[in-house]
Amino acid sequence: MANVNIKLGYKNAAFFAANPTLVLNVGQLIYLEQTGTYKIGDGVTQLSALAFLGSGSFVPYTGATSDVNLGEFGIQLGNLEFDNTPTNIPTNVGSVVWNDSDGTLDLKLKGGNVTLQIGQEQVARIVNKTATNITLLESNYQAVRVTGSQGQRLKVDLALATNDLLSAETIGLVTETILNNQEGFITTSGLVRNINTTGSLQSETWLDGDILYLSPTTAGNITNVKPTSPNRIIVLGYVVYAHITQGTIFVKVDTSFEDYVKVISKDITDSAALTGTTAITLMKSILIPANTYTTGDIVKLLSRAIRNTTTGTSSNLFYVNTTNSLTGATLVGTQTSASRFFGMERNLHIKSTTISETLNVSTTASNDLGLQTSDRANLNIDWGVNQYIISAFQNAAVGDSTVMSSLIIQKY
Repeated sequence: MANVNIKLGYKNAAFFAANPTLVLNVGQLIYLEQTGTYKIGDGVTQLSALAFLGSGSFVPYTGATSDVNLGEFGIQLGNLEFDNTPTNIPTNVGSVVWNDSDGTLDLKLKGGNVTLQIGQEQVARIVNKTATNITLLESNYQAVRVTGSQGQRLKVDLALATNDLLSAETIGLVTETILNNQEGFITTSGLVRNINTTGSLQSETWLDGDILYLSPTTAGNITNVKPTSPNRIIVLGYVVYAHITQGTIFVKVDTSFEDYVKVISKDITDSAALTGTTAITLMKSILIPANTYTTGDIVKLLSRAIRNTTTGTSSNLFYVNTTNSLTGATLVGTQTSASRFFGMERNLHIKSTTISETLNVSTTASNDLGLQTSDRANLNIDWGVNQYIISAFQNAAVGDSTVMSSLIIQKY
């Protein structure tokens, strides 16, 4: 196209696109109205090949037909407002766009696989250091725990609810596929989307609103079945939408949701004083309803008694019975001492519906923790029926006066 003289002023992007071969006369200027930048003609070079110059005095507030590229320069302004109904949705890493469905901004994170809903979820960039050298899979949304750090990142392995070592440091769910020894994102709070949340991956059936727990059977797995003692109870979140491909989980890791140690019942009121007898006497009792305990649970018994003298040997005792009586009761533990203060602890490990294992009941130790010289005792106690936990005491002399200050029953 020959040299031309055009009216000095602003032209829109459409004009520039329609006249790429236009040659401006020497010194002639033409502005791009969307940016306020300009080109100067030299009488030879075509319009499309001329460089844009200048900083311009404004950017348009409406009607842009292409992106405004500031290069390495930033932008300063009093506020920033996003279009609530965007049609040009960016997909590049580092891009931000309004998400009207969630009512927040979406930020595309490093790698391009994870989109962060700003203010509604939290993620962490970690390194996959699984002991079995596996790839962590987005489709399996495995639960992971912190095992240390490497390269200024937390390193993680699969979590498992069998004990504290494998579960206490559970941090979140895998939210993108992460190769072994590579970095990637996990979700520590917020939504994990577009996954199978029907429960079929876990051979279970999940419904909207289900509480999800860390599995005690398969490392990294999630279950809607609450683990039982001695496994740990780690809440991982909730099923927001149960769907085979578009399911959603809200992640909220709670390692404190742990009734691993639970007070079943307690009586911490001083009993009436026991005096005038040396017979074994029921001092306190607590009813344990049927099926409060089951196989795998640990029954923890604690009592305290205070005698008015250290003269003579007295006994502090635990019993279990189906009636609130010492008649026919099963002796669980004995503490014998010439002391004023008695504090005893016994643990019953429920091995089966008929066997509860403990320290030999005749042992006089204050508790059954640590090494003991006595053999164990396997007691026949049916926890499927009502049982009374009984705390009894035997004075050394009729002139003794003893108060039972507490009886506490716990569950592990």
